[in-house]
Amino acid sequence: MTPAELVTAFVALFTLLNPVGGIPVFLALTETESREGRNGVAFVASVAVAVILLVAMFLGSAILAVMHIELDAFRLAGMVVIIGMALSMLNASPSGVKQAPGEHQEAIDRSSVAVVPLALPVLAGPGSISAVIIVATRTSGWREWILEVVIILLNAAAAYGILRIAPRLGRMLGTTGMNVLTRLFGLLLLAIGLGGAAEALKALFPGLG
Repeated sequence: MTPAELVTAFVALFTLLNPVGGIPVFLALTETESREGRNGVAFVASVAVAVILLVAMFLGSAILAVMHIELDAFRLAGMVVIIGMALSMLNASPSGVKQAPGEHQEAIDRSSVAVVPLALPVLAGPGSISAVIIVATRTSGWREWILEVVIILLNAAAAYGILRIAPRLGRMLGTTGMNVLTRLFGLLLLAIGLGGAAEALKALFPGLG
């Protein structure tokens, strides 16, 4: 991978995780926690995100093979999920794909919310998991595998850093600021999703090319 491709891969995964968009959920789920408690939840959530994505990266292809799912069909399905998330983000609203309406209230009553629902599915949702599996199927050579692992770990670290300063970011950006960022991420995601869907359609239906 070239430096430009590395930056693109990092930004794409960061946009899919969208930790900024997860700030309101994080603050709501940890509203009774102390500062240390919130930091602890943020750390566990970021570690869980890394583990979830790494497992998807290394085992995703095997799971597809066992279930006899064609890669291009999975790519198209993953891009449809990403497009749905992007359209939801363009409306500055949480994606129903990532968290069902009833899950939020249920999660507030739990003693630990770091893994479920914060890490999965608020941060590491179907879109990011699908994207990691798709990239892994195209990865060859140990150097590229290491780079993919580094990108995942850097994104998990970035999510941790953002969640740690979530209270300050929430006050500084306000609802309008976070909505603007969410819409920007949504626009980037829509471009990624449409491009990936077009490639998958061409592979499934060569006559379209």
